[in-house]
Amino acid sequence: MFYKLQNDDEYAAIATHWQRTTTPHTLDDVWAKVQPRDQFCVKTFHGSASTLPFQPVVASPALDVWAFGVLMYQMYSGVELVPTDINQDVDDSGIARAATWTDADLSKRLQNKVSNALARDLMAKLLVVDPSDRISVQAMLSHPYFEVKYDDAAGGQRLLVERLDALAVQVTTGFHVMASRLDEVVDLTKETLNAVGAAKQDLMRGIFEATEVAFPMSFVILPFDLTLAQCGDDDNDPEDILRDVTSFIQKGIDMGHNFMAAVHQNKAISRALRLVGPGEPLFLYLIDEVHGLPVVPTLPGSHYPIRIETKSDEYTQFMSAAMPYIQTGFRLLKGASTIASLVSCLGVLPSLDPNVLDEMGEHIENAQKTSSVFDFDVLQTAVEDQGGVPVQHIRGAALRELERFFKKNDRDKDYAGLCRTYASNGQALWTTKATVASMELARPTSTASLKSAQANQTRKAGGGKTAQQVYMDLLALHDLAQEDAVVERMVPPMLLPQGKMRSNGDRPPNCCGMM
Repeated sequence: MFYKLQNDDEYAAIATHWQRTTTPHTLDDVWAKVQPRDQFCVKTFHGSASTLPFQPVVASPALDVWAFGVLMYQMYSGVELVPTDINQDVDDSGIARAATWTDADLSKRLQNKVSNALARDLMAKLLVVDPSDRISVQAMLSHPYFEVKYDDAAGGQRLLVERLDALAVQVTTGFHVMASRLDEVVDLTKETLNAVGAAKQDLMRGIFEATEVAFPMSFVILPFDLTLAQCGDDDNDPEDILRDVTSFIQKGIDMGHNFMAAVHQNKAISRALRLVGPGEPLFLYLIDEVHGLPVVPTLPGSHYPIRIETKSDEYTQFMSAAMPYIQTGFRLLKGASTIASLVSCLGVLPSLDPNVLDEMGEHIENAQKTSSVFDFDVLQTAVEDQGGVPVQHIRGAALRELERFFKKNDRDKDYAGLCRTYASNGQALWTTKATVASMELARPTSTASLKSAQANQTRKAGGGKTAQQVYMDLLALHDLAQEDAVVERMVPPMLLPQGKMRSNGDRPPNCCGMM
């Protein structure tokens, strides 16, 4: 499609051709488009081409195949294959690239810019320099990219959904009528029991997560792999990447609302879970629960971020099971700190306006304000009307799905360098080893100094023990018992089904010496 001029005579021949075949009042506009640039011109003509220094290109479907590949590339990458101006004319700096493409250059560009594997494979067959080697139109339409799953049972399910909606309304109305007939005494008793039950549930959940759950439960999902970001590439603008992050967080929070709306209406959730284009992947980043930041590994060979294929049967299962954790992850992010962390990862701090960074941090915080509390209790409210499944069963199923997910994608249990520790209230936290060390240094290792202070208070109180002194005595006895025994943190033995004791091999793995 391109010809490189060999001398000034060829340039003059092209100019003469367009002067003869173009009317005077349109010559300037036409010549602005067809004139040679950087010694290259497009093999185009009007009328007869006998005076031109090149042979015309015979039209064929291969030209249309190339054009379709160019359109697909721009659709998936967001940039043009060859830069053009506002009139869609090839830029002076880009015509040499367009005229000298090699298959190796095109393959590298596709690998860097197109994340969808099926689309990338199809484009690799469309964008071939030699027209005779390009895929045919018939073969293109038979490519797996155009295979779309169709659910022919949707019509039959619609009637079932309508009946279930009617049943849900009937059951919900019945609950409201029953609740309206309860007197104040019953209401107070119910509130008291709920408070006691909630306290016990929080306590048991904390013990369970501290002793049984041996993997992180705080993570965030983003649409790209930040470990592969190339700041030197003009097409990967750091500011655009950060703006994409902030807008995607809002989209993720909206997904939670749409998911719950589908649950309440007993409708299919596939549309609610659609965050990216067909076949495009998502990436799971673990969150440092102490600092509220996504963890972007800097060392090669890490399993993280974990790539999630959205065009798979497991995607819907994982997203449904992990939805409460996903929404919690979005709320854990700290706006300004998150942006600063991503900027540090991309290594572009000096090139970005601080006002832009502050604006992006505010966008994240504003998006979090639109999110609602989303946990298994909220999900249970919708599910129990349909089947009466206990919330513990739902949470247990979700934990098993998360455990399966991490076993499949992180066999080494690396968890992006995070390890588990405990807050002062006994809550399990996942953070970096450096943070764990800092927390351990900040914790009191002995009650001796506190006992001395309490003894002074005892003397001031007239010789009687205060409540503080009693607790200090209990802590001192505990420290003495630890000195006599082996100083080691142990997980209490748990019973397995059929009353069997769990062996040491069944215990969750220790992490950073904190368990």
